Amino acid sequence: MDNKPLSAWNSIISLNAAISILTTAYGAALMHGVGNFIGQIKWLRFKEGVNKLEKLERFDEASRGPWGSVMFLATVKLNLATLGALITIARVALSPLTQQVVKIEQQLVPEDDAVFGYAHEYNRGLMLANNVPVYDARANGSTFSFEQTREVVVNSKTLWEPVTDDGLSPHSRAQLNESKVQGIPTLAITRSDLVALQVYLESDSIASKWVSGNWVNKNSGLSAALSGNVDVGKRFEMMALSMTSYLRSGPNSIPAVGTSFSSQPFVSIRWLYLIGPGIIQFAALLFALTTIIGNRKSRNVPLWKSSALAVLACQCDNQSDKIQAEPMDIKEIEKTAETTFAQLE
Repeated sequence: MDNKPLSAWNSIISLNAAISILTTAYGAALMHGVGNFIGQIKWLRFKEGVNKLEKLERFDEASRGPWGSVMFLATVKLNLATLGALITIARVALSPLTQQVVKIEQQLVPEDDAVFGYAHEYNRGLMLANNVPVYDARANGSTFSFEQTREVVVNSKTLWEPVTDDGLSPHSRAQLNESKVQGIPTLAITRSDLVALQVYLESDSIASKWVSGNWVNKNSGLSAALSGNVDVGKRFEMMALSMTSYLRSGPNSIPAVGTSFSSQPFVSIRWLYLIGPGIIQFAALLFALTTIIGNRKSRNVPLWKSSALAVLACQCDNQSDKIQAEPMDIKEIEKTAETTFAQLE
């Protein structure tokens, strides 16, 4: 599943739940073996020499869980069971470490081709009214006669070109000067549309009318934004967005073909977090092998492990004031327990 989309995990159980189940099963199996080995070391310890009966309780608590292992480390001298107690305590970090192995990250995945419109020009094909050629028409009954078109004199300060015999031929477009404006692509707009925009910006919708007296100004224009709590920047941002959308879908729109991307969750395996569980597993194997080798050297010690029934096989010797036990196989003890009844009085 490394570097694969999360959708590739086709199972009723989620990925995190599967990791949790496997970690719990692994931890239970690990502690079953470690607990039994600690219990067996307990009998090896008492076989080597005389010990206080309190130590029997400490070994038994260490084989049950982390708290008993902590108490064992605090009260019992270093021995082979100390490694088992450390493994039992370290098992607490097993689940958090395995949960950190899998990380879900969002990645951009290419999908189908995408097409959207853009425009570097805005031209609706309109002309200014003062650019219309002037004709000399004389009525003769129901018939009109047209002479040659007269030229219209244009101010030399304007941007219009001279007029030909067939009509006016002005500079009908205004183009953005890229050398003076950075970060904005080339944009051409017709003179008529530019004038229309100028008229709109100077209209009552934008510019307020200020009067003296008690007359109510119904067309407040920008005065509400300037004197109130209106977000002016947001208004201009929305206006620019609307104008951009209109240009992209206008008559001068040019299609742009590309590739669309979507964000999808991907599984990333962080192998570094497996070092901790690997160390715990290695320590458990080392602990198991050492215990097995030590038990083979003491063949007279029965494999009682953590069995509570084994304690019942022990008897107190009145002469030596020691608790002694006859070596019995654990299966014999369990078989005897099946036919033996006990009651606490």
